[in-house]
Amino acid sequence: MKSQYTKMLLVQLFLIVFFLFNFIIDRFYNTYLYLVELLIIGLVFWKVVGTEKRSDKTKTDLLLLIIIATISYYVFTYFIGFFIGFIYTTYSRRFLGIVRNIILVVAFILLNESIREMIIKKSRYYFSLIISSVFVFTALELVTNVTLMNINTKEDVLRVFLTLVVPIFVKNIFLTFSTYTTDKFNSIIYQLLMMVPNYLVPVFPDFGEYITVTLLTIQPIITMVVALRILYFKREKVQNTKKYMVFKNFQKIFLTFLLLFLVLVVYLISGFGRHITLAIGSASMTGTFSKGDLVFIDKKKAAYEKGDIIAFRQENTVIVHRIIEVISNDDNFYYLTKGDANNGEDVWVLKEEDIIGKYIGKIKWVGWPTVLLSELVHG
Repeated sequence: MKSQYTKMLLVQLFLIVFFLFNFIIDRFYNTYLYLVELLIIGLVFWKVVGTEKRSDKTKTDLLLLIIIATISYYVFTYFIGFFIGFIYTTYSRRFLGIVRNIILVVAFILLNESIREMIIKKSRYYFSLIISSVFVFTALELVTNVTLMNINTKEDVLRVFLTLVVPIFVKNIFLTFSTYTTDKFNSIIYQLLMMVPNYLVPVFPDFGEYITVTLLTIQPIITMVVALRILYFKREKVQNTKKYMVFKNFQKIFLTFLLLFLVLVVYLISGFGRHITLAIGSASMTGTFSKGDLVFIDKKKAAYEKGDIIAFRQENTVIVHRIIEVISNDDNFYYLTKGDANNGEDVWVLKEEDIIGKYIGKIKWVGWPTVLLSELVHG
């Protein structure tokens, strides 16, 4: 058993070296070369490590769940897209280009999941190796996304982390779980359903980068939670019906609140609806609210009056200050503003189109993570 652990640890270390080589040394990334490298690695692993088949009755249940989860994701996102609009993908829309992209992505998926299965099946009794494999396959997938990107500043690093590393890491947690509980088949189906439509359908819902990433991160988490519930059901239904019912009711409540919370977060952050949230990043309104407070803004167009606190755009920055004077000129209105804690009024004169909306409420300190993150990036 110890020799098996050592062998699989060496396999993972080799994959990390392979990742570092492609990421650091081989900056002139070539898709076909990388595919050939993966194919050779897969064949060597198959010869040295081998694989094993395991019959599992949960395979069909997980497959059905994956199909339902992915279809639900597309139905939800594209339904919202009819209200917020769509953007064209950057992938080729020519027939030969689509065929080429699909062949490449299918090849990547088959090779990655075959290698993952060999490692997982041979490491299934070592929890530490299962966990480390998630990081290894996250790194391998990042090669195809990061190698050609320009990463020069702290902001670039943060952007790559939020938009690539986090969703890819979460997805690989689910894929490892899927392969561990069944085999590579369900992981391959999940990958195909989530990736191939990107090349077949020429448009995406225009959520914006961070909302899209949030949805892609949430989807595998919810799928895995439901899958765990199915596995628990099969075990506890026979062994302890009363205990299972308590757990089932708790999960229903938890998932309901989680979904409602996530919907609310997406609604408030995205600004698609009438309301939006902003984190206060300065002390200019101290006394009314403090740095780090989360404020709610109502975007409904209305008559703004002296004394109203408004959010507005000024030189690509969103500011929340109080109106101290309203100027009327031929049915056009102009506004002078000032921070409550500032000594003088603001130097600009606002037009109505500059105003985002009116302040309606706050939650203290909740915005601090956003403020700290912004200060870390911009110094």
